[in-house]
Amino acid sequence: MPSLFTSTTLDAGSCLALGVYSKCNWLHQKQAEGEKAPTVSLVRSNMAFAGDFTPVLAKHSKSFNLIDTLAVGVDRIQRNFEPMQPQVEQWRNSQISDERAKLILYEAFVDGDLEAPRSLLPEVHRLSFEPEYPEFSPRTMWSLSNAFTSAFKKLDPIPQFKATAKLGEFLNQLTA
Repeated sequence: MPSLFTSTTLDAGSCLALGVYSKCNWLHQKQAEGEKAPTVSLVRSNMAFAGDFTPVLAKHSKSFNLIDTLAVGVDRIQRNFEPMQPQVEQWRNSQISDERAKLILYEAFVDGDLEAPRSLLPEVHRLSFEPEYPEFSPRTMWSLSNAFTSAFKKLDPIPQFKATAKLGEFLNQLTA
């Protein structure tokens, strides 16, 4: 579960969400022995990740400054956000057939190519073929990505984070 989470709209089609995670309750303790530094991750508005991204690494530092560290992390995220925009546009413009969408779901859950619980297959299928939002009605890689990430919201926070992080890798290898 995020120790800190915030989001902001960058432009009409993009949202930056920032989550700070810690392997121990570091933000809730006062520099306890064995502390771990937070991980700062970029999350798209539909909870999709481009992959694992950890711009901040610092452990066991007596002079650790969270504000300075977050500023550096956000700066690194912003520099990596712009290169992600073409990928998002490619997915939005990448039409796929119903058969291809079903095959992707099969590869993800039945073949086990995506590290996500198989129990989500019916929900991802439903959201793929009966989207909740009109903007995801066109059959594209973007709408399929949204179906996955919407279904992932049923998971507990840590499994959701992990599955969503692996989704970007999985979908990228399909479009490569």
